[in-house]
Amino acid sequence: MNHTFKHGFSLPVRWEYIASTGNASEGAVNLMYGPGSAGMSITLTPTFQYGGFFARGDLAYVHVGDITPGLAFGQGGTLKNQPRAVAEIGFMFGNNIVEKKP
Repeated sequence: MNHTFKHGFSLPVRWEYIASTGNASEGAVNLMYGPGSAGMSITLTPTFQYGGFFARGDLAYVHVGDITPGLAFGQGGTLKNQPRAVAEIGFMFGNNIVEKKP
């Protein structure tokens, strides 16, 4: 989902969920935080764009369930929640930059 404001600002939001099946005793493959684990995240990406220049942040909250101890978050791999943040700036090159007409 995305909401665009005036003056080059926008606020995309996304929700994601992923799960795996099986368990360690069956020899299931570990694809995430242990066999049979699941993860959910919600992410906000406030963005500013002016011509080809952009600046954006990525703010997320992640929650996992049915983990194998040692394979989740934190030093011991036992934490089930984690906030995440990243910032980036850049410039887009190419013919996809067009002037908006009033």
